[in-house]
Amino acid sequence: MTLLEERPPAAGPDAGLEGAVARLMDVVDPATAEAFRPAVELGRWVAEHPDPERALGQLVRAVAGSVRELEREGSEPVAPSPAPVLPPEPVDETAGVGAVVRPVSEPHGLSRDRRRLARVCLWIRNAGCLLLVFLAYQWWGTGFEQHQAQAQLRRAFQPASAAPAPAGQAAAAGPSPVAAPLPGSAVARLQIPAISLDEYVVEGTGEADLKRGPGHYTGSPLPGQHGNAAIAGHRTTYGAPFGRLDDLKAGDTIIATTAAGRSVYTVADKLTVLPSQTSVVEDYGDDRLTLTTCTPKFSASHRLIVVAMLQGPPAAGPAAPTPKPPAVAPATESPGPSGRGPVTLGGGAGEFHVDALPDTVLAALALLGLALLYRPLRRRWPPLASAAVLAPLWIGGLLVFCEALNRFLPGNV
Repeated sequence: MTLLEERPPAAGPDAGLEGAVARLMDVVDPATAEAFRPAVELGRWVAEHPDPERALGQLVRAVAGSVRELEREGSEPVAPSPAPVLPPEPVDETAGVGAVVRPVSEPHGLSRDRRRLARVCLWIRNAGCLLLVFLAYQWWGTGFEQHQAQAQLRRAFQPASAAPAPAGQAAAAGPSPVAAPLPGSAVARLQIPAISLDEYVVEGTGEADLKRGPGHYTGSPLPGQHGNAAIAGHRTTYGAPFGRLDDLKAGDTIIATTAAGRSVYTVADKLTVLPSQTSVVEDYGDDRLTLTTCTPKFSASHRLIVVAMLQGPPAAGPAAPTPKPPAVAPATESPGPSGRGPVTLGGGAGEFHVDALPDTVLAALALLGLALLYRPLRRRWPPLASAAVLAPLWIGGLLVFCEALNRFLPGNV
């Protein structure tokens, strides 16, 4: 003991063993060094073992057994004991010949109740991480999907031809009627320089339509035509085309390009209404553009309305008829700008989609199965191999789950 106490041990158990062996060799007489070589080799074997603590425990038990033998048999010389043989690593017979079951780290020194509590906390942490992944998908994943759809709409959009027909031919033919746009088709290009907006407008305001870009209210006039052209758009997800709509001020310019030509609007008013107040998209007898979106952000409780007036004459061709609003809601809600009672605006917002629930549950069960599969793979395979196998499955499963949950939750405009 005095030999080991002369110097402070080095950091770590392995370094302490190797340091003790080295100091022992320093003080031993070279003439008798050969007698200590078994002890030196034994110390190195313990220090270099993959599990030094386990090897040291085996060594202590072997020495204790030798001491007891000496006490029983007297002080007869005993030959140096060979290095203790550790029991072989457990082998999983179902995993193939030579497959070693690798230990998985467990909280040592904890009672059964504390280990159970640790597992519960681990699953709560995993659920929190899953929620963060879903929020990231809402912010960036849906935006990537919307950008891809905008590229398709840009290729499909056909603005007014730069080469007009001859004057005589146009006069003979008269103003050509405007055909109703097909649902889901690109009907206009909307540009608002004040908020750096440049989006292609799709026909329809359903959830599938608004995922692709701003949606034109079916039945309302197209931008540039006589009447009230109405367009809705997302404010927080799917690229958030109308995310900065509240930054517009009176006098800001809005440019709308359709197959009939290019029209310029000037912002005249900005107001907040209830979702039931569809009077804001009715015909007021003038030429205006109405933009609608949710307000406040991350909520569908109200609608932000921006009204812009057309500069110049409307485009040729008859305006599409404005549909009659549905039944009036209870008069306890505030009326719309036209004085009429509130009706449903942006229908479908705030409703869960039960038809998407089975897909959401199946995707969640698939993620749970992957989580339970991690431990068996981690026991049999090295960390890199198990990560290489599970990572693609996790990425694909998370994307499917986020998309299914997004379809199940209420949609916002």
